[in-house]
Amino acid sequence: MGDVIRPSAAVDLIFKDARDALTAAIAKGGTVKDRAEQGLAPVVAMVAATEAELLAARETLAPLAAAVAAENDRADASINRIYDDTWNDVGRPANDRYLALMYPGGAGYYTDGDTPGQGTRMELLAKLYDRKLHPKLTAEQAQAYAARIREAATALKADIDAAATPAANVALLERVRTALGRIAQFELANLKRSFKNDGMNEAAIHAIIPDRPVAKKPKKPAPPVDPEPTA
Repeated sequence: MGDVIRPSAAVDLIFKDARDALTAAIAKGGTVKDRAEQGLAPVVAMVAATEAELLAARETLAPLAAAVAAENDRADASINRIYDDTWNDVGRPANDRYLALMYPGGAGYYTDGDTPGQGTRMELLAKLYDRKLHPKLTAEQAQAYAARIREAATALKADIDAAATPAANVALLERVRTALGRIAQFELANLKRSFKNDGMNEAAIHAIIPDRPVAKKPKKPAPPVDPEPTA
């Protein structure tokens, strides 16, 4: 007995089977064609529309995502420079409790987290400079560092904001595409049931719907038999 592709199969493979089955059924004509066009045709059309929309959405997002990555690199470099400049201004100490308060774990606290949240972390750092937390910094130095941080954060946030909606659109369309995979698999299984109800045998059905036999698990070897004890 043949098998319809499993729901857990790759979405691309499910879509291929749906398209192939629809093409073969249309070529067959008659009731076979009618059954396939009723169940599969709307799904295949929706898949084509969704994939075209997803492709366009990814093309829109690509340069915006690249801009975010580049600006994030610049923001990271700016924070690292500000950390080094601050360390120099306060006398290049081996250990400094005020720097440890401003940069818990070093500059990486502000640069290594998630990119969308980096602007918020940078603003918090700027506020620490606003408060002139380090007693060895002059007010002018602290204000200048806060301004540099905010300038870098503003540039990063602008690119993140520009990419946010296109990124969300791509994420949504990818989820829609995954859901369509489950629907397409269901329609393939439903089509096979319809064909069986029409009296088609397995060979005829799987001449239309691709056969995806499930791999059989290898049988476990029988445990060794203990030899009978000698008298």
